[in-house]
Amino acid sequence: IVAPSGQVVHRVEQPVAIPAGGTVTPDRSARIARPTLWSPDTPALYRLEERLSVAGRTVDTRSTRFGVRTVTIDAANGLRINGTRVLLRGGNIHHDNYMLGAAGWPRADARKVALMKAAGYNAIRSAHNPASQALLDAADRLGMLVIDEAFDAWSVSKRDEDYARFYAADWRSDLRSLVVRARNHPSIIMWSIGNEIPEQNRALGWNEGAAMAAEVRRLDPIRPVTQAVSEDGTRVDPAYANLDAAGYNYRAHLYAGDHLRMPKRVMYGSESFPANAYDYWAPIATMPWVLGDFVWTAIDYLGEASIGWTGYSNDWKKIGPYPWHLAYCGEIDATGRRLPGSYYRQMIWNPATPAVAAFVRWP
Repeated sequence: IVAPSGQVVHRVEQPVAIPAGGTVTPDRSARIARPTLWSPDTPALYRLEERLSVAGRTVDTRSTRFGVRTVTIDAANGLRINGTRVLLRGGNIHHDNYMLGAAGWPRADARKVALMKAAGYNAIRSAHNPASQALLDAADRLGMLVIDEAFDAWSVSKRDEDYARFYAADWRSDLRSLVVRARNHPSIIMWSIGNEIPEQNRALGWNEGAAMAAEVRRLDPIRPVTQAVSEDGTRVDPAYANLDAAGYNYRAHLYAGDHLRMPKRVMYGSESFPANAYDYWAPIATMPWVLGDFVWTAIDYLGEASIGWTGYSNDWKKIGPYPWHLAYCGEIDATGRRLPGSYYRQMIWNPATPAVAAFVRWP
């Protein structure tokens, strides 16, 4: 194990006899004395170097970066990293990279993280799909927190040809892929099992959520499980009961009342409108049970064309006619330029930020 300073802090060799055609799973643990802790301000990374040798000849190597840190959440103290309270100054991002398309280009994904960090964000929600390896690597390196999200649909479909076709057969293996490939990344603070699930308000969804939350905790017992819910009222209480942290989509008005009913529930704004940045952020100063807020969206994206201008419609064919192709709701545009809303948000997060502002009429 190599420390952030480059010093080797642990070394071990283990002979293993493997019978012909057999398999062996070595089990080793290591203790690092007085580790250098990873945090958003000091993203210190260790490196685990593994080498497999047969008859004195190296046949395989692997290098894994990891960080050492603690993450705790509760309704009295909010989110604490290494014992220090952290407010989530978050942004949602889609997976596409504008003109580069839907593929996860490593340099483009890493650039997203760097743009958001420079704009004052400290957290990303990968909406609504698992974050790429390149994005997680950049988040580890730059000190960006991540909510890694699995699904936008479970067994009940939102659109034709969506994930609901595969949910029953694949949810368990897909969750395993999400968690096992990424659980060494210190940037990940929560696993999200879903977003605005159609069955979130009935027994089918509650049972699905309970099964998935249990599977995630089996694979990674140290990180909280969350889900973004998009409905008012007590009908979604059983959905929240499956979670360690409750994601509220566009429902900051529920924080105070829901806390009175459920004082131990941990909450955060999993989605919020850019135009209402102050209204979503203001409660966080006086409500420790609210971890922070994630705007929809930090960076503009392909699809849901024009919703930032025209708003949503139940008839998707009536919004965003050609030549619209971007959502037009990112606080950073699709080319990486910061828009006025991004600077306004930065002043809300840090009122001491020097700024000159011009307020114009809402279009």
